[in-house]
Amino acid sequence: MEMKKESIPDYLQYDLIWQRVAPDLNPYPEAREALAARKKHSAVSQQRPSCSRKKEQAESHTASKASLEGLLDRVLAGRCDYLRYARCAPTVQGRCALQQMAAEMGEEGRRLLSYHYVTTGKCYETSGHGQERGPLLSWCQALRKFYQEEREGAECCQNLARKTEDHCLRTILMDCTEACNRRSAMLLRLLGCHMRA
Repeated sequence: MEMKKESIPDYLQYDLIWQRVAPDLNPYPEAREALAARKKHSAVSQQRPSCSRKKEQAESHTASKASLEGLLDRVLAGRCDYLRYARCAPTVQGRCALQQMAAEMGEEGRRLLSYHYVTTGKCYETSGHGQERGPLLSWCQALRKFYQEEREGAECCQNLARKTEDHCLRTILMDCTEACNRRSAMLLRLLGCHMRA
């Protein structure tokens, strides 16, 4: 023998039906008050996380903006250094390689500058990357310095790409990481050619 459970009336459901049938009538005033209280409570609880999310996003945006500007300075300064050393490279192969690397860095810089403009609405003001930076190093020392800078650049881009939530910026940074790795390998080959045993 099956026993039927007594169902508890769902006054909220009944009230919704009455609102459709006869909106002027209010046979279940407690149900409407309970429904209004639920809606108010859920609206308040949904607003709180969004406020904290906005604050976190603003802090994240400020940090990523500073990191992006640091990366921009690094890329543009690196391009100038490559062009500077290309003028005094001891071989044609070295000159062409550094000019190619400078062109790649120029393209990266343009992409980062474009992204900066899209997100901030302002043109980026460089911090003097076009200035001559000290006396020229020897060819091997310069290649070693460039190699270390490319490795640091790859690590910086990779860390920024992991931290950002913006898909477009992540794509640009991952491309920059690959380019840094390519350039560091090319610098090692150039150094190897110059240091023949």
